Amino acid sequence: MNNTLAEMINPELLFLGYEAVDKNEMLEGISDWLYEKGYVNKEFKRSIMEREKLYPTGLKLDEIEFAIPHTDADYVIKPGVVLVQLKDRVEFTQMATFDDKIHARIAFILLMHKDGSQVALLQDIIGRCSSAGFVAALEQAKTADEVMAIIKKD
Repeated sequence: MNNTLAEMINPELLFLGYEAVDKNEMLEGISDWLYEKGYVNKEFKRSIMEREKLYPTGLKLDEIEFAIPHTDADYVIKPGVVLVQLKDRVEFTQMATFDDKIHARIAFILLMHKDGSQVALLQDIIGRCSSAGFVAALEQAKTADEVMAIIKKD
C-alpha cells in the first residue's frame, strides 16, 4: 500500500495560495471540495473539525511550522494527501497541547484508509518537514509542477 507523500499526492489535491481567515474556514472549504469530488463522505467535514478541536495537529520543529489535519478512515472514500499552501499564515494549536499556537502556511490533510499506512506516511511527512528548505520551497512554489518536483525530489 502507498505510504509515502510522493505516492499519496497528486496535482488534483494541491491548493496553492489558498485564502482562508482561519483553520476552520480552510478545513470547511477543502472538506466541501473533497466531498464534491468523491474523496470523502458527507460526515468528513464534521469529523475533521471536531478532531482538530480534541487533538490539535499543528507542529513546530525548530522554526518550521506546519499542520497535519486528519480524521478517522471511516470518512474517506479515496485515499490521498491534500497539500494546502495558504496565502497567509493560519493559526493552529500545537499537537499535544491545547494552548500553544503555531502559524502555518502549509497543511497536509491526510485521507487515509484503515491499513496502518498512516504511521509511515506521518513519519515521511514529519521527516521531510524537519528540513527548513523543504517547507520553505513548498511555501514559495507557484505551480503544481513545482510542488510535485519538490515532493518527488526527496
